[in-house]
Amino acid sequence: VERQYAREANITTLEAIDLNNGQILANYLERGGAKIAAQSWESNAHLIGWLFQFALARVPAADELALAQETLGDKPTPQNVEDLLWSLTMLPEFQLVR
Repeated sequence: VERQYAREANITTLEAIDLNNGQILANYLERGGAKIAAQSWESNAHLIGWLFQFALARVPAADELALAQETLGDKPTPQNVEDLLWSLTMLPEFQLVR
């Protein structure tokens, strides 16, 4: 019996990024999180502001700032910064969609 598998014609943005970059992107974000966390930041708000300016060329909205501060916690760890980097790269405005 021959089985036919239908593949969805449209994939999500996350699936597209994973198919194109997968482990490469994960490695970059891991190294970036460690490098950024190792720097001395005046405050979490300053770090978050810098990340938003660097990644999106804008300041975070109030709700984005609150969520980012929650993600970083009291003392940003490499993993927390990596998580924030992931969230920024998943924003539609960061991605090039053709």
